[in-house]
Formats: sequence, C-alpha cells, structure tokens
Amino acid sequence: MISCAGSSRNRVEYLESYGVLPRKKIAPLLSKYLDEAALKENIKISGFHLSTGAHTDSVPFHLRKNHSVDIVTRDAGKYTHNKIDTPDKVDPKVLHEASLIICKPISMLDNDFEILCKNEQLVCE
Repeated sequence: MISCAGSSRNRVEYLESYGVLPRKKIAPLLSKYLDEAALKENIKISGFHLSTGAHTDSVPFHLRKNHSVDIVTRDAGKYTHNKIDTPDKVDPKVLHEASLIICKPISMLDNDFEILCKNEQLVCE
C-alpha cells in the first residue's frame, strides 16, 4: 500500500494513532525515528490517525508485544488485496522514498540501542 499513482495524496504515510479520546499512539519511538529519517532524507512523510483503528499487517507484531508501524499511502487502500491491486498503481518515486525512510531508522535504532535500553525505552534482554 505504498504509493498510489494518480492520487492527489500520493505520498508516504504511516499509521500513527487510533481511537477516539484519548488517542492511542501506536509506536511513538518508531514514529519518531521515521520522522527523523524523512527529515534527513528531505522526504515528506505524514503520520495519520484512524478513529476506529484498523486490522493492518502490523497486528501480529503488536499481539506479540513488538513495536511496529504500518507505512502506507491511505489512498491506495481502495486497491489493496483485490483484483485491481496491480503494479500500475505503484509510483516508483514514492516507493523509492519509502525504501529510504525504512532503511535509515534501522541504522538509527542500531546506533542508539544501548542508550534506549539503558533509558528503558526498549525492553532489552
């Protein structure tokens, strides 16, 4: 669901929070790293909120108490997992931007791992 060629909102987005009041942040630490990575790569990324939540690809990770974020383009949702979910919907530029944004937080988390464990921002064994 990354990119939606022809959409006016064709950009990299991620599911940041859900619920009515209070809003529940999904993975604040990962969101922070995604925002920082996008800034470093000079790529626009938008976190968004769903009031009802969603059964997304990250659910199995959350059920096992792992942090994860769904990186998507909301407008692509109308095509996902159906017969019109075809490669022509993909915008190579947005897909490339998403790849850059995904790789950088991995390196950033690796660099900060000991600090994050020491500050108990991560559960480390």
